[in-house]
Amino acid sequence: MSQARRRALQEATLRYMQEKRVYEKIKRRRRRGLYRRLIAYSIVTVILSVSFISVLISQHQLLSEKKLEKERLQQELELVKQEEQLLREEIKKLNDYEYIGELARRDYFFSDEGEIIFTFPNDAPTN
Repeated sequence: MSQARRRALQEATLRYMQEKRVYEKIKRRRRRGLYRRLIAYSIVTVILSVSFISVLISQHQLLSEKKLEKERLQQELELVKQEEQLLREEIKKLNDYEYIGELARRDYFFSDEGEIIFTFPNDAPTN
């Protein structure tokens, strides 16, 4: 009996070892699959993170450019408003006949009756 028992024990041990190898093989496959899934998810996460960061940086740069453009345009608007104010004052002056006469005398050398206009050079050489 001891031989039969020994043989049964060896067969049981052999079956147990085969089942354990199969179980270990399945466990390794599952672990390998888990690692592959984790790597795939990590790669997808990194790609999404990089793309989001890239979009964030580009939008930040665009926003900075727009702020600079806004400041430049506001300065330009101020200059245009000042020019508009000067032109409005010029329009008011041009509605005054005395101012028009003064411009005609200065720029076009018109004179009133009995008036003589003398012009002097602006850059007179000095000796």
